[in-house]
Amino acid sequence: MKKISMMFLLMAFLILGCQNNDTKDDNWGSNHLIRSGDIIDIIIKDKDEANRTLSPTELQDFMNIIHGGVYEIGQLDIGPADNVVEMAMKSGETKKLSLWLNQGEDLFVDHDDNGHYKLLLDEDERNKLIDILH
Repeated sequence: MKKISMMFLLMAFLILGCQNNDTKDDNWGSNHLIRSGDIIDIIIKDKDEANRTLSPTELQDFMNIIHGGVYEIGQLDIGPADNVVEMAMKSGETKKLSLWLNQGEDLFVDHDDNGHYKLLLDEDERNKLIDILH
């Protein structure tokens, strides 16, 4: 009986230990538990270094869209970002994202992470995000 219990325990350990723990299905929102209320300010910089601050409504819409970005492993091999977003947090930290939307890529990089995030946007969400950023 003891041998059977040990066999089941070993099998359970092997099954649980061999699960695929790949993070490719993780989205940015689950990796970074940041809510709109945690942010003091978001500053958008475009290629021309023009700065713009988001309104509270734009901030909420931006965060809702960004939270769905799906993690992808690997470094991007594309031109400079269309926009850089700097988030000033209530904690005193600053979070920086680079976004590629104008080139039809719908990608962003969180400067604190390895890899990048793919935005799975419908046309309305994509247009809303482009409007927010410009």
